[in-house]
Amino acid sequence: MKNLLKNLKEFKFNEILPKIKEWVLNLSKKQVIIFAVVVVAFVGVYKSHIIKDKFFASKAVVKQNTTAAKKGNLKVVVSGSGPIYFTNSNKIYSKIGANVKKVNYKEGDSVKAGDVIYELDSTDAQTALNTDLNSYKQNQISATTSNDAVNNLSVTAPFAGLVSDILVKEGDTVQKGTTVFTIADISKLKVLLTYNSSAAGKIAVGQTAKVYLTSLMQSVSGKVTYISNETTGTTVGGKLYTVEIQITNPGSVLEGMTASADIAATGGTISSTGTAELNYIKKQLVTSITGGTVENVAVKQNQTVSSGQVLVTMSSADIARAKENSDLQLENAQATVALKTKQLDNYKIIAPIDGVITKMSNKVGDTLKAGDELSDVSDPKQMEFDIPVDELDIAKLKVGQKTSISVDALPATTKTPVTGVVGKIAVTGVSESGVTTFVVTIKINDNLGILKGGMNANGEIEVSNKDNILYVPIEAITTVNDKSYVYIKTAGVRSSADGAMGGQPGEDTTTTGSSKESAAKVTTKITQDAKSARAKAKATDKTSGKASTKVNYYDGSTKTQVEVGANNDTYIEITSGVKEGDVIVLPQTQAASTTKSTTKSATKTKSSGAGGSSGGGAPGGGGF
Repeated sequence: MKNLLKNLKEFKFNEILPKIKEWVLNLSKKQVIIFAVVVVAFVGVYKSHIIKDKFFASKAVVKQNTTAAKKGNLKVVVSGSGPIYFTNSNKIYSKIGANVKKVNYKEGDSVKAGDVIYELDSTDAQTALNTDLNSYKQNQISATTSNDAVNNLSVTAPFAGLVSDILVKEGDTVQKGTTVFTIADISKLKVLLTYNSSAAGKIAVGQTAKVYLTSLMQSVSGKVTYISNETTGTTVGGKLYTVEIQITNPGSVLEGMTASADIAATGGTISSTGTAELNYIKKQLVTSITGGTVENVAVKQNQTVSSGQVLVTMSSADIARAKENSDLQLENAQATVALKTKQLDNYKIIAPIDGVITKMSNKVGDTLKAGDELSDVSDPKQMEFDIPVDELDIAKLKVGQKTSISVDALPATTKTPVTGVVGKIAVTGVSESGVTTFVVTIKINDNLGILKGGMNANGEIEVSNKDNILYVPIEAITTVNDKSYVYIKTAGVRSSADGAMGGQPGEDTTTTGSSKESAAKVTTKITQDAKSARAKAKATDKTSGKASTKVNYYDGSTKTQVEVGANNDTYIEITSGVKEGDVIVLPQTQAASTTKSTTKSATKTKSSGAGGSSGGGAPGGGGF
């Protein structure tokens, strides 16, 4: 029956149909009935699902994408781009309105902090300051006079000595020039004695004298300090001249006591003609320099005081008010001068930091208003740029991570990247269209001399770099209930599509999603694609008008649980479950879908369908 059905299937009915018709017309009625029964039976057998599925069904051929588990280096980076900017950049604004008098630098020049970039016309400001300075000096004089008047309300001892003849008491009103007390230095005394003219020429200043204190009946040493040039006559016709002798008070000598003196000279002792009263050498009547009411008398009669000691204190409301007024005027004048001086500094526009002038807005003769921007000064040794990082990747980053930087305007940096580090990570993300990103600031470390603000920089932040690890394409991983699986081809079994996509053992064939997707998104997409492919295959089996043989894409492979490690957008580390060289079945794609071939004859089968394109291996001989 099997051979019969096969022969019938291949029989060429169109060629023999006329002969059959002629043959049937020649049959008897009984023979026609028998022939009809045979035809009906044949059609029934042909339509049978058992026979149809076994002998006439279309045959499905599966084409698998495969790759081999390899060892190599896995480098995981997070990348992004942004314009370079100066970290320390200062805009300089005019604080006053004036005309530009001088420009000392141009854009691109290097400056030090404090260098004068612009000089503005300060003629009017300087004139106003000079006027205020004169007013300030006048107020200083008035304030000094007022202070002196206040100080003069306190009467002090002009020198150390003995106070006598105190003429005021508390409550007295004292006018300017009133004598308050007498003070004398009692440590030294003098006496004026007369000598006969016959002694002239024998006495000289500086000679020692022996002074006799009449009241105390004792003598002390003295010294000649003065000799008169003129002589005086006596009642008997004699002539005398005056000599001054000073003594140091031994402690008991008082003014008014009498004394005489002998002076040793060549030829004998010369004695004074008589006695005279002793007087204090230094004695003064102390008067009030200003008027006021006596508040306190801090000295007693015949009391010894020290120099500068306050002895009498007075008060005066007029003097107090005058001082307060002069102090206020001086304070106001001082504040005005300080303000005008500071404003004068505003006519010199200085560099706030060491750096490079990145902008010059004005020229000589320009009229400025307060608030006009004049210049920018930036520190070329401090540059950064910001990149947005997806929330799925932000946890991988930390401050201080190394960053490789290329600059679009500097092609050489593609081969020899500029180095940098993660300087700052935003604590708050920005959400837009359902996607949250965080701003990460990259600090540039080198080649600052060739970089300029505004250049677009591309940063690759090195998250991890593992050597000699086992890896597979990331799409090979299927995630189910937070567990990871791969399909490993069973030893000795080959799918009909082996090699169609470079899938021979030891070759790396990949079909990846967008390289800009995060690893988490890639894993999710692969899982959904695999489910979708299987669901689509089942739907085709149910809805096809022709019988087909159900095909499992993963035939000839084993679903194996694995442990995974680090990953980038393309590859993922396998830490257990797979060994090097294992052939991994990748998810089904449109390029690797099953195709059908329909039997046309008992001896010939024709296949049709496109094979997958070969993917690239890991860059750098397995490093990526």
